[in-house]
Amino acid sequence: MINNGDVFITKLERGFFGAFRVLKTGGHYDFSNEEFYLIALTSYADNIKPDISDRRLLEPLREKRFFFRGIPHINIYSDHKKIIEKDFEYLGNIPLDQAEAQATFKVGDGEDGGYPLAGAIQSDFGFEAFLEWRFEHEKEIYIKEMKDEEEQRLNAARQMESETRNSPCIKAAYRFKDEKSDKFWRIEYAGTAFAVNYGKAGTTGTYQVKEFCSAEQCEKEAKKLIASKIKKGYQPYPDFDPDNHFYIDDEENGLHPLTSHPRFRTHFTDDIYYDASDEEAPFGSDEGSDTFAQIVEDFRKSKAFDFSAFPEKLVETYWGMTYLPAMDLSREAVETLAKSDATNLTQSDMVTYATAFAQIKITGQIGTELKTAAMNAMKRLIITAELLEWNTTGQPSEITTKMINDLERF
Repeated sequence: MINNGDVFITKLERGFFGAFRVLKTGGHYDFSNEEFYLIALTSYADNIKPDISDRRLLEPLREKRFFFRGIPHINIYSDHKKIIEKDFEYLGNIPLDQAEAQATFKVGDGEDGGYPLAGAIQSDFGFEAFLEWRFEHEKEIYIKEMKDEEEQRLNAARQMESETRNSPCIKAAYRFKDEKSDKFWRIEYAGTAFAVNYGKAGTTGTYQVKEFCSAEQCEKEAKKLIASKIKKGYQPYPDFDPDNHFYIDDEENGLHPLTSHPRFRTHFTDDIYYDASDEEAPFGSDEGSDTFAQIVEDFRKSKAFDFSAFPEKLVETYWGMTYLPAMDLSREAVETLAKSDATNLTQSDMVTYATAFAQIKITGQIGTELKTAAMNAMKRLIITAELLEWNTTGQPSEITTKMINDLERF
């Protein structure tokens, strides 16, 4: 049985050990039957196991590497696989102090009296402590490794996406209709990838993307699938209009040109629009990624989904935070908000422009209201970055500036 104050040891890389401390047990939410725990990942990272008297076990890890802001690493987790007691070594119990005892399961951002809802505990839990140790003790080597890995990943993604975008795109749509069913199946292939989209006629359907080692192999497999569908009784579907269809990414493959609306992939050609890791990319930050995921979930439930109203709904209703629309772009107004409420300011802006690009990616269209709000949000974010010294070059971000210009011309 897990109790408040229990400390568990984690195994990190290179024979290092870390530790986490359970601050609260017994958390429950309406959307789940699971039990949730409030857990502090401690600052302990050493090549010997900790002693229960070690003061580092009382210090929540404060990540400072790259874009992290030093907020205590205290989050809400579920343990649906019951791995805390199974996979981690119990060290002992450190009773909660008065402030810890008053902590609640309120969901927030770690600075507003609430804590982020961080998903399920995984077997590699606590690895951030070792990364922070490396950032402190092996900074130059660590940063170079991260940059090299990121560059390799991006180069591979750029090459694959470039081949897809620059190759002739072959499209074919088919329909099967009898007294029992009416369904469609379509395929698009270009370069080394194809996307199939299938489902009940008149619906968005399901998307799946498959990548191949060569364009020749991709084309061969695509034609084989087409032949298979024709053999099963599917007929050509000339009335299918790809421009009046909705596009949803394959969950397994993520952002991809072939699962983006044709107007999106034609106009927004830069790799940044498919980047899932760059903080400035529409869907690369945690806020942008979460925004896009929630939009997809809600959009599938209702095609009457209101994109313009969504940023405020997500921030205030789903996240329980304050939405700050980008109305006044004067430096004085932005500076006031940046000093008093930087978290809500930046989250509001990132959610707003992520929503705008998501609408175009899914539907190929965008409303004037949301388009204006997104452009203002990105302009305000440029000012905020300068005020908070995120940008030390003295020049506006090239990525954000490009996104503003691209959106304005759409």
